[in-house]
Amino acid sequence: MKLHSISLTNFLCYYGTNNKLTFDDGLNLILGANGYGKSKLYDAFQWVFKDGITDDSAPGRIKNTSFLKKN
Repeated sequence: MKLHSISLTNFLCYYGTNNKLTFDDGLNLILGANGYGKSKLYDAFQWVFKDGITDDSAPGRIKNTSFLKKN
């Protein structure tokens, strides 16, 4: 599978609709200071591929989206 881009709309810290990241061929690096959304971008991929986001209370585990929708 090859990802060309990801668009985020009101996902965690990515507010609004103007949040599109485009990927080039080869290696793509996501760099930024603390609090700039790198981990939340990772959570977006978790949401799509594993139906959940990172569980901060238990490292290495994910919270299922059905659990999150209830809260």
